[in-house]
Amino acid sequence: AFDPCHVVISAGFDIWHDDPLGTFRLSAAGICQVGAMLADLALPTVIVQEGGYDVAALGGLVRGFLQPFCR
Repeated sequence: AFDPCHVVISAGFDIWHDDPLGTFRLSAAGICQVGAMLADLALPTVIVQEGGYDVAALGGLVRGFLQPFCR
């Protein structure tokens, strides 16, 4: 019966499988899929980036996560 009227996302990209500090092992496709699932909620959303320490990959991961919100 939970029916939120908005979503706040703490987007930590240390879930990336090559992140030097994270312990999760998501692929870039997995991160995109998480973004798509959240965007599909079609609710007003605030996204705060926190975490993500593979600097070379971070831009692409963030872009992939955010892309579904731009539809």
